[in-house]
Amino acid sequence: MHAEVAYLFRHALLRDAAYALQTPRDRARLHTLVVDVVEAAFDEGEIARVAADLADHLHSAQEMRSTTNLRELRALADRELRFLNIAARHAKGRYWNRETVALWDRVAGHGAASAPDRTNALLEAGQVLAHSGSLEAARERFDQALSLATAEGLRNEAGHALRGIGITFAQTSGPVFALPWVERALVAFREAGNRTGEGLALSNLAQLHRSTSHPEETLVRMREARVVQRAAGDRKGEGSTVNNLANVLKDVGRREEAEATYQEGLQIARSCGDLQLEATLTGNLSALYRDWRRFGDADRENLHALELAHQCGDLRAVAVGLTNRAMLMAAAGRHEAAIEAYATAISALRDAGDRMWQGLALLNLGLLHSQLQQFKEAEPALLNALSVFSGMRERGSEGVARGALADVYAATARAQQADDAYKSALALLEQAGQLDQEADFRGHYAVWLRGQGVNGPADAQFTRALAAYEKINDSRGAEKLRQRWDEVSSGLT
Repeated sequence: MHAEVAYLFRHALLRDAAYALQTPRDRARLHTLVVDVVEAAFDEGEIARVAADLADHLHSAQEMRSTTNLRELRALADRELRFLNIAARHAKGRYWNRETVALWDRVAGHGAASAPDRTNALLEAGQVLAHSGSLEAARERFDQALSLATAEGLRNEAGHALRGIGITFAQTSGPVFALPWVERALVAFREAGNRTGEGLALSNLAQLHRSTSHPEETLVRMREARVVQRAAGDRKGEGSTVNNLANVLKDVGRREEAEATYQEGLQIARSCGDLQLEATLTGNLSALYRDWRRFGDADRENLHALELAHQCGDLRAVAVGLTNRAMLMAAAGRHEAAIEAYATAISALRDAGDRMWQGLALLNLGLLHSQLQQFKEAEPALLNALSVFSGMRERGSEGVARGALADVYAATARAQQADDAYKSALALLEQAGQLDQEADFRGHYAVWLRGQGVNGPADAQFTRALAAYEKINDSRGAEKLRQRWDEVSSGLT
C-alpha cells in the first residue's frame, strides 16, 4: 500500500475509534465546540462556505445531548437554523441547485422555524426548482407555501406562492390555466402593499394575455408594469419585463427597436448579476439575429446563452437554447444537422416539462421537413405541435401550425383541407397580431389560390399580403412573394 494512502486509512481508523470512545454527551460538546471555534476564527465569507457543515454539527449535537434543558436545546436548534439559511443562500448564489433545494427543504421542515421562515423556504425551493426545469416539484412547494401563508394570514407570501403556481401552469398547461392564479397574486400583493410583487404580477399578466390581445395593447400593459417596477426599484423584475417587451416588438416586425430593447435588458441583467435573465435575453437576441439572417451574430449569442444556462444549472434555458440552435442550423441551410438537433432539443424540453417550447420545437421541425418536401415527416410533427398549442390555447402559435399544415395539404393535393386550414390559420394570426407570420401565410394562400384558378380571392389575398409586408417593412418577403406569384401566373397562361 502506498505510504500516503496507508496514512490516510490509519488516520481515519484512529479518528473513528477516538470518536466512538467518547460518551454521547462528550460527542455533543465536541460538535458544538467545532462550531464555536469556527465562528471565532472565520470571517463571514468563510463561514458561508462551511455553513452547511456547521449546521450538521449542530444537528448532531442536538441528537446526542441527554440534557432536558429545553433552553439549551432551543439555542442549538436556532443556531442550526441560522446556518441552514446562510448555507442555502450561499448555494443559491453559486447555482448549486440540488444542494440549494435540499437546504431550503431542511429549513421548511425545521422545528425551530417560524411560519414565515417555513413559507419563505418553500418559496425559495420552488423558485430554484422552476428555474432548473422541475416544474411539478416546484408547484408542490408553492402549493405547500400557499397553504401555510393562508393559514397564517401572510398575504405577501401568499401572493408569491400564487404567482409561482401560475408561472408553472403557464409553462405546462398554457396561459388560460395560469391567469386565475396570477390575478389572485396581484390582489394579494396589493393588499400587502408590495409594489415589487404588484409589478411582477402586472408584467406576468401582460405576457399571459399576449396570445389573446392585440400587440399594441400588450405593449401598453408591459410598459405600465415597468413603471410600477421602476418606482419600486425592482431592477431584476424590470429586466424581465424589458425582455418580454422586446419579444413583442420582434414579433410585430419592429426589429431595430427590438434589438435596442434586448440590449437595454442585457445591461439591466448584468448590472444585477442575474445570469438566468442574461441567458434568456441573449438567447432571444440570437433569435432576432437569426431572423435577420445575421448568422455569425446569431451563432455567437446562441453559444453564449447556452454557456450561461449551463453555468446557472437552468435545464429549461439549456433546452430552449438547444431549440434555438436547431432553428439557426435550419436557417443557415444545415438541414440534416438541424433535424438531429431538434430531436435532442425536444427530448430536453420533455425532461424540463416545458410544453410551450416543446410545441415550438415540433412546429419548427415540421416546417423544416415541409421545406425539404418531406411531407410524410412534416405532417405528424405539425399535428403534434398543433395539439400542444390548442391545448394551451396559444392562438398565435396555433395559427402558425395550422398555416404550416395548410401548406402540406396544398402540396399533397388535399384542396378542401388546405383551404380550410389557410382560413383558420389567418383568422388566428390576425387576431394575435402576428403580422410577419400573417404576411407569409397569406402570401402562400394567395399563390395556391392562383394556382387553383380562383383568381378573385387570390388577387385579394395577394394584395393584403403585400400590404402586411409593407407594414412590417419586409421588402425581401414582398419580393419573394411577387416572384412566386409571377411564376404561378406564367404557368397558367
